[in-house]
Amino acid sequence: MPVDFAENDSSTNRAMTAAVTVGDLTSTARGSGARKSANKPQWCQFPFWTVVPLVNLFRDVFVPSDNDGVRYMAHVLLDDMALWQRGNDQSLDWVAAKVLAILSHLEGQERANLRGLLPVIRVLEFGAKKYAVGNWTRGMAWSVVFTSAMSHLTKVQAGETVDDESGESHFAHFACNVFFLLAYRDIFPEGDDRLPGFRPGGVPKTNVEVS
Repeated sequence: MPVDFAENDSSTNRAMTAAVTVGDLTSTARGSGARKSANKPQWCQFPFWTVVPLVNLFRDVFVPSDNDGVRYMAHVLLDDMALWQRGNDQSLDWVAAKVLAILSHLEGQERANLRGLLPVIRVLEFGAKKYAVGNWTRGMAWSVVFTSAMSHLTKVQAGETVDDESGESHFAHFACNVFFLLAYRDIFPEGDDRLPGFRPGGVPKTNVEVS
């Protein structure tokens, strides 16, 4: 059923505005995209590339033995997301391609095609009703989006399937955040706040000598 985008009553709007911890739900300014992020683990602070070798080394421990393809792919995608976290922008394109293939499979498609995006569309509809239509397009810090993506991906890896709030899959929420980050390269590049110290070699050296 299509989402009713009609505005909620004023009490609901006030409650949502109070719950927003990132951005400004009442603003249409650039960079004011709103999110509820209180009490959520700040995954953007963790260097994910440090655990990828552990996952590969102890694959029997980390990768489920029940042939759960989605959970297996969560481990594969972790590697690509860790590369992106370190500044490899192309790795996000790889993630998007894999995500579309997985979503298409989950939608019963033999090959990757745009019908695989239907769960992502439902997540977007949920977000439009929860916040506002186009809220995410105003832009927000990339770390907020990455944190949300990794929150859902880690839940997939742990065997959780459905997001309690939206009723959609955690994988669809992960995918939605990935496509946000892809779009932000064009529409909100100033939001790139990946930690400089995460890039290969760490924080760039300067020519200034410390006395």
